[in-house]
Amino acid sequence: MTLSIDDFKDTLALLEKNFQSEEQSAQFIADTFFEVNNNGKALKDVLKIKDKSLDELYKIGFEYFKYGQYELAVTVFHKLFILNQKSPTYTYALGASHAELKNFDKAAIAFFLSFLNDNSNLEALFNSADCRLKNKDNEAADQQFKAFLQLSQGLAKYDVLRTKAILILENLKSKKV
Repeated sequence: MTLSIDDFKDTLALLEKNFQSEEQSAQFIADTFFEVNNNGKALKDVLKIKDKSLDELYKIGFEYFKYGQYELAVTVFHKLFILNQKSPTYTYALGASHAELKNFDKAAIAFFLSFLNDNSNLEALFNSADCRLKNKDNEAADQQFKAFLQLSQGLAKYDVLRTKAILILENLKSKKV
């Protein structure tokens, strides 16, 4: 997923230094955008934001989530995602928050990004498939559940999710017939 300037313009505005001219400000945004999209750097690294600061922000988002304030949690986790797209923790939390708000398409994407950032977390792949199913995207759900079953084979910690995936796939297959 590639970020556009609009995706992090507000975040940059909050972090931007005092520039003497609009030209300096525009150059800062352009340079930052280039570093993120063309050099693969996380925005947090370009802006030199410490992980400890992001962890504190994550704790705030987690508290919002824990107390059912999912829209506020989405806002926090989305900012964290913008700052560090490669964090499986931030993308998973964003997916969980969107799922609670029944934004299943956004949740599926966030969960899948979490899986791509940490392909040992197969629960993220399962959750992405589940959100695809809830969004009535049965074909994508079918593909992701099958991938989950293949990747989780022989991993006991996923036995319950494997059973659910098998039942869901059987149900999807019976609907096709």
